[in-house]
Amino acid sequence: MKRTSVFLLLLLLLSFPAFAQCVLTGKVVDGQGNTPVEFANVAIYTHDSAFVVGGATNRLGEFRLSKVEAGDYCLQVSCVGFRTLRQSVVCGEGRIELGTMQLQTDSQELEEAHATADLRQADRLFVYPSAQQLKFSHNGIDLLMNLQLHRLWIDPVKRSIEALDGGKVGFLINGQPAEQADIQALHPKYILRVKYIDRPGLRYKDYAVVINYVTKAKEGSGLLAAQAEHMFRFHTGNALLMGKFYRKRAEAGFNYQMTYQTNATNDYYQSEHYAFAPDSTVTYEWQDAGIDYKTRIHQGQIYYTNREEDKYYFNATLRLQYAGQPYHTIRLQGSTPEGKPAGEKERYTSQDFYAPSLELYYDRHLSGNQFLAFNAVGTYMTNTTQNSFTNLHDTVLLSQGGTRQDIDRYSWIGEGYYEKSWGKTSLSAGIKNTWSRTESHYRQPAGMQVTQKENLAEAWAEIAHRSGKWSQQFSAGIYNQRFEENGKARRDWSYKLMLDLDYQFSKQSSLHLRGAADRRYPALHETNDALTQDDAWLWSSGKADLKPYTGVQTTLTYLLQKSKFSLEAYGYYRHFFHPVMDEVVHESGRFIQTYGNQKAMQECQIILSSRINLWKNYLALQLNPIFRHYVSRGNDYTHRSTSWSYTGTLLCTYKNWQLAFQMRNAWEDLWGEQLGIAQRTDLVMLSYRHNLWFFRLGLNEFLGRDYSHNKVEKLSALYHSYEQYAHPAKVVSVHVSFTLPFGKIKQSGKQRLNNQDDSSGVLKEIL
Repeated sequence: MKRTSVFLLLLLLLSFPAFAQCVLTGKVVDGQGNTPVEFANVAIYTHDSAFVVGGATNRLGEFRLSKVEAGDYCLQVSCVGFRTLRQSVVCGEGRIELGTMQLQTDSQELEEAHATADLRQADRLFVYPSAQQLKFSHNGIDLLMNLQLHRLWIDPVKRSIEALDGGKVGFLINGQPAEQADIQALHPKYILRVKYIDRPGLRYKDYAVVINYVTKAKEGSGLLAAQAEHMFRFHTGNALLMGKFYRKRAEAGFNYQMTYQTNATNDYYQSEHYAFAPDSTVTYEWQDAGIDYKTRIHQGQIYYTNREEDKYYFNATLRLQYAGQPYHTIRLQGSTPEGKPAGEKERYTSQDFYAPSLELYYDRHLSGNQFLAFNAVGTYMTNTTQNSFTNLHDTVLLSQGGTRQDIDRYSWIGEGYYEKSWGKTSLSAGIKNTWSRTESHYRQPAGMQVTQKENLAEAWAEIAHRSGKWSQQFSAGIYNQRFEENGKARRDWSYKLMLDLDYQFSKQSSLHLRGAADRRYPALHETNDALTQDDAWLWSSGKADLKPYTGVQTTLTYLLQKSKFSLEAYGYYRHFFHPVMDEVVHESGRFIQTYGNQKAMQECQIILSSRINLWKNYLALQLNPIFRHYVSRGNDYTHRSTSWSYTGTLLCTYKNWQLAFQMRNAWEDLWGEQLGIAQRTDLVMLSYRHNLWFFRLGLNEFLGRDYSHNKVEKLSALYHSYEQYAHPAKVVSVHVSFTLPFGKIKQSGKQRLNNQDDSSGVLKEIL
């Protein structure tokens, strides 16, 4: 309560009146031949249909709308013989280039075109960054924090992006799949707009949110940029070097990123409770007696792109990842609940990870509102991990053991995607094949070897139709998996069905309902039945005979958009039947952490996401209260978890300065018998932009509490454990960026703005 009061007090103290205006420019062309559309009407309306400003295109199809106050608006482009185009636009300060917009021909009367046009596509929102938002963003992650999109939490210090409902976030750049490291290397100078796909279809079936960055077409020489960041007390930091070079339709570039952490000062605590029998239990409590830690992560890529606007796009990217952890040693001093010494324990972990990959992507715009794309990704991954432990009591060795595992993995992903639209109906379909071979060699225990092969073939189709205020979309996908482990093979069929209904009450409010059902496969690590030792009595193993399981999900979303206020009420419920979840068994004096098809898993979430422009583009607030409830029903256990949480971000901007506050309290996440307790966060950042330089000073836990890592609790009755890391309070971070652009930027974007989307590609398999 005290933290919330301080946050609201800061809000009141920093509230001051300010005014901002922007200029909107763009170009309108014929969607069939890309010829300029002369004398097209271009107008800006508020979401409650109030006219703001308007104009017409010149003989080159270009337009300019001046003196537009900051806020959320509806852009409307109309011309006799074409279907009216309406698009949501977020305006800030300065010039905003809307790019090239295509109007589709329509033989029907203009009045009917007005009646059938839609403010927003059923599954996405277009957001145009303002000059101020771009000014105080040094990469694509920072830009998302400044845009304050619904149901997203952005941590600029950790460089993380997550969906508040717990789902995964996928990234695209100009429709091409991208890693999060690519987003950090994306300079905002070249970002034209962001497509926020908050209701992904089967093309992105594994993701809750997909973010597509649309960049400006370039001409000239290019750009060089460097970033460096360090967090004191954590002894962790990040460095980035990137370059982009342009010539006519071609672009080539590179980026290299290094993340490091050394000798972090931690306060570690763990409790363990072993139940050998109802009347025979052992409990240990372990405290940190010394931690030595070091890690290095290197990520690099080179790429080549060739494209002609609204015709074709080709990209080839070569990536290399390396993650090295030479050592991670934890020395613990143990005791019993009665305070008696329980000896000493030492854990040691080391890891080396290499993953080169090559990706080829090509898309083509065809006549008749058709679009075709292909994507292929080849990856090789090698990983060596060593874990060991030693238990002592009065210098007497009680137990020791460990695991040494070498993994080699080869994978290939290929995808084709097709899109066609006519009138009020659109059709999209795709095929995809994923092949992988994983070889696991165990040097300790010696002699074990596991070979896993997986081949997954997918085919899916989606058909969407608009009728008045209603939009409907039906999606169906079928999947065939062939899995083989040490010569034993099995084949399974799976499916996913989705039905989306969207109703537009007015230009400022809509209601969306989604129902989905699917069948899921166990993960590869869950089916690996190699038995490895983790501690004196604790072992780990998967099960080869796990079966696929089904799930159903219902999502209801209400969206209200005003010029200064936006609210999204989001709720969903999902139920899994016989899901694969963890369990602990006791066999021959050993406690084995394994998996099984349990009875059921239920989850309910409600998120109220609001964004308020308190004073134009100078003061913006985002609040997200969240309710979560879980019920995990195992074959011999039942666990429940209910939690309330919130996130809040306040941005105060004036001239070359920006002050940002972020707050997030702890929340719980339950799956099977593992309860995760996410850390709370307080963060204040002061940023300053000076010509080519960008500086930022951050302070974590500015309210004075300790900074805690996520806590994990195992809820099993046989083996119950709880562990947490903590760090000292008030962690300072410093960030410096430098950008050296050379050449010109052509102010146009590749992708179409009408109710079509040319985002396509394979969202990469995460190893």
